[in-house]
Amino acid sequence: MRKLNKKRHVLFIVLIFCLPVIYIITNNGLMDDLGKEVLVKPGGHIYSDVDQLERVIVLSPGDEMRRITLLANEDHPCLPSDAMQLGAIKQHQTFTRLLESKGVDVLRFDELLNSAIRVAREHDKLDSWIRENYPEASTIFQRDENLEAADLIGRGNFFYHYDENGQFDPLLLPLKWMIFTRDIGVMTPRGFVLCNFANYDRAKETALMRFTFHFAPELSSYSIIFDAEAENVFLQGGDLIVLDENTLLLGVGNLTEPRAAELLAKKLNIDVLAVSMPHLNPREGGYAEFSSVHLQFLHLDTYFTLVDKNKAIAIPYILETQYVNNNPMFRLLNDLDNNLKLMQQTDRIRHKNRSSSVITTLKALKEIGWVTRYEASTGRPIPLEKKLVDIMKEKGYTIIPLGGERGSLSEEQYLLERVFFELNFQGANVVALRPNIVFAYKENIYTIGALEAAGVQVIPYEGSYLAMWHGGSHCLTLPINRVPELK
Repeated sequence: MRKLNKKRHVLFIVLIFCLPVIYIITNNGLMDDLGKEVLVKPGGHIYSDVDQLERVIVLSPGDEMRRITLLANEDHPCLPSDAMQLGAIKQHQTFTRLLESKGVDVLRFDELLNSAIRVAREHDKLDSWIRENYPEASTIFQRDENLEAADLIGRGNFFYHYDENGQFDPLLLPLKWMIFTRDIGVMTPRGFVLCNFANYDRAKETALMRFTFHFAPELSSYSIIFDAEAENVFLQGGDLIVLDENTLLLGVGNLTEPRAAELLAKKLNIDVLAVSMPHLNPREGGYAEFSSVHLQFLHLDTYFTLVDKNKAIAIPYILETQYVNNNPMFRLLNDLDNNLKLMQQTDRIRHKNRSSSVITTLKALKEIGWVTRYEASTGRPIPLEKKLVDIMKEKGYTIIPLGGERGSLSEEQYLLERVFFELNFQGANVVALRPNIVFAYKENIYTIGALEAAGVQVIPYEGSYLAMWHGGSHCLTLPINRVPELK
């Protein structure tokens, strides 16, 4: 019995000394396959898109904005359909300072990328990574000792490169959309979801984010739990919203494929409420069918976002089942279409008869907002035969209208001067600092008024230039830590 007690005593002493060591290893330091220390920090999971924002990844615009021409519109980074004024740089920097002034830990993506490049170079991993991700640019291999984040983003000297025949042949193209870091990935209750772009001019963004998560010491405690490229599915972060610890919202059908909802539900073991978008099939048809309505309703967060645990902004009419057959938007568009036909008849020289785009627009608008629940673990689809606002109201949410309340305005004035106008300038695209406090573009005065009337505190800043590329505060931020409220 004494020997047994002695053994227990020894075991107790060993445990007393070992437990702190185990705690330090599991909570503060591990070594990964590159030999770098992995700091296991709290967080790395986000349980709601409105919990207190603690850490976020952003990227301010730079010289890549100048490296385009509007003389042609193609699926090429240098041939976009629109441009952004350089005032966007100052506006983004103001937003970044606002985030920091509110206690948010702001990680600048270009600095993270430089950190990742340094570590990869130290471990002789950079050259192989370049060969894998830029096989067409062999010249980079000879110059990788000078490679910096600015080069990979398209701001550096690798852009102005000429082939052996003197033809302009940029090695590293301008990633002009990368300022919208939310689109590249989303932190969820299960871990980080890395997205996959259908459009060529954004495809490299996910490769850079994957590289940065793997090599940058600042991100060593975060792991990618779902890689959309590896799953062979198109998925964009502006479509993905964390409703709560058991539920994701996902816009599907435009730039995110419906199959993404099924895969996320299976892989993450989480319910996914898939919200239908204007139909597009870029995998088969490219962007031949991409239209104005696809642009205006680009992602779910362009017309719906959360602002509190029981409040959300939503575009009026479109997301409610009761307006399926009696939508004021449809009446307005039909009236404008009839007016156009009359103009064509009365002035045949200036108004050539052509097929109306209104019919196509109306068809696309009618597709928006229907919800299908994809069951956690199985991914089984269950059509709910309701639209998003109906579902949210059933969950106890107050819906704040994009463009504010109609009041005494006519339907036409309300839609044209408030709803459509502020939709175009990202009125609904806000991001929460914490429950009931949001950042928003100050130009969207009617939406801000509606938010404040609902008791939401708004932190406004100028975003007129940033909005020109169809993204708002939600798009500009990739939160990787939010602190849940104590229950």
